[in-house]
Amino acid sequence: MKINTVKMKKLLAHLEPAVLKSDEIPVLKTILVANDYAVAYNTIIGCYVSTSLFGLEPLCISFMKLKAFINGTSTDEIDFSIDDGILSLIAGKSKARIPVEDACDFPNFDDLVEKASKGFSVTDDFSNGLKACLPFTARRTSRVVLQGVNISSGKAQSTDGIRIGQYVFDELPECNATIPFELCKALKGSDLLYFDSERVAIKKEDVLYFGGLIIGDFPDVEKYLPTVKKYVRFPNKEMRIALKKVGDFSEEGLENAQCEISFEDGIEIRYEGNVAQVEEYFDFGGKLPHQKFKLNPYHFEKILSYCDRFAFVEKDTFSLLYAISDNGKFKCLLSLEKA
Repeated sequence: MKINTVKMKKLLAHLEPAVLKSDEIPVLKTILVANDYAVAYNTIIGCYVSTSLFGLEPLCISFMKLKAFINGTSTDEIDFSIDDGILSLIAGKSKARIPVEDACDFPNFDDLVEKASKGFSVTDDFSNGLKACLPFTARRTSRVVLQGVNISSGKAQSTDGIRIGQYVFDELPECNATIPFELCKALKGSDLLYFDSERVAIKKEDVLYFGGLIIGDFPDVEKYLPTVKKYVRFPNKEMRIALKKVGDFSEEGLENAQCEISFEDGIEIRYEGNVAQVEEYFDFGGKLPHQKFKLNPYHFEKILSYCDRFAFVEKDTFSLLYAISDNGKFKCLLSLEKA
């Protein structure tokens, strides 16, 4: 039998985020392949792909061993066969023998796959709302409820205990759930979204992402958002260009980075010895503090993408940067450390 190499690489790319990387549950380091589907599950998210690439009775294959062989070949097709619990792969002069396991220990998701097709169609507004709130989730915390985006009362909201993001939907089916970060990230407009009391699934044509909802009471972030009457407008485009000059803050993993921003003479941004300046801002009655602050450049770049109006809120021992879009749909709050 033969496998198309390009299609196989695409399949593995879909499954990889859902493969367990640790040795905690060995069977979840494998992928389940069968006659017309393949599945990966890492206890947080899963991925189910409708595919007839293998055409086999259900069995489990080591994901990393299979990926290493597939990525190391340049042939268009790969010959494969199974004999005595061994998957044999041949691509030109390259060969591999990978042990396969019985699929009986792999979790069964057939009921969820069937129910997911009955979910509601996701709008761009819904998808945009979740993505706007993603940077404000707490991905590395013992407070599990903060590791996703909460949807309730027609809003998406997230917080890491220091920063807050909130998005108001145009229209939303009645629901109250906290969706894990990884699943929010996968969601796009036109997908089908399914909820039950414990699980959530996202259906994208032949690919289904799924996982458990985060259980627990999400904090009331609304009470921390200030009431502001006067704002300033930043030259967002120029400030994002300035941020790019001092560093690359477009990727995740910079949640703890700190840059210095000064409003003493125009706007000046410093990061790891690099400096960029923006000469003007637009004052509409708001106040700019004449001092320097430290803030997270990753979050600042994100709010410059979504927000149009800004206000500095002074507290007794700290300062806050409050930002809002002109249509009022997205609001966020960042804490500022005085430099």
